[in-house]
Amino acid sequence: MSNLDSILKNQKSNKKLQLAAASILLEIAKADNQFTNDERQTLIKSIKKLFKLNDEEIHELLDIAEDAVLQSISIYEFTNVINQYLNDDEKYTLVKQIWHLIFADKELNRYEDHLVRIVTNNLKLSHREMIAAKQEVKNELELN
Repeated sequence: MSNLDSILKNQKSNKKLQLAAASILLEIAKADNQFTNDERQTLIKSIKKLFKLNDEEIHELLDIAEDAVLQSISIYEFTNVINQYLNDDEKYTLVKQIWHLIFADKELNRYEDHLVRIVTNNLKLSHREMIAAKQEVKNELELN
């Protein structure tokens, strides 16, 4: 059993889901090798929106997620957990939060774009749904 497996195994199911989502968001935030304060604030806001956690719980979750990301072999480990717990509408909401995070710096990096495509595919959402989520977020942020 890998260290990541033991981290996930020790989490209750809701915590497991939170850890998987936070880990994906961290991977996205760091995909362009820059993790700005704007991205960090957007990441925290996304986790609050998704899971209704307080600041202390979010910081604890992010600390655990940092370790999980370092120990993971691929993003599939996290998307697999999400597929076990979320329905398509909830996964779509997560993808929207990913787009919010990507556009925190007002630009789309090719590594971020590539990773969101992998995540969306692993979550068994269509390309059309990924593009719809992207467009919704761009409209919300007035980036068109």
